[in-house]
Amino acid sequence: FSREEVHSRIILLCRPCHTNLHDRFSEKDLERDLNTLEALQNHPEIKKFTAWIRSKPIDFKLKTRRRS
Repeated sequence: FSREEVHSRIILLCRPCHTNLHDRFSEKDLERDLNTLEALQNHPEIKKFTAWIRSKPIDFKLKTRRRS
């Protein structure tokens, strides 16, 4: 992808899902491997998280732990 494409390809996510992605994956991983909605939806860790988050209220605040 060109730099312009990388910065213009956007998937809108709720705050907990966005935070979860950036806690689990580096920017490079997201750019290289998880750069489509389909790739995100098919990743096992993301599937597990989305199944869990569905049961939470709409205003749920995710407590995060930063990856090292």
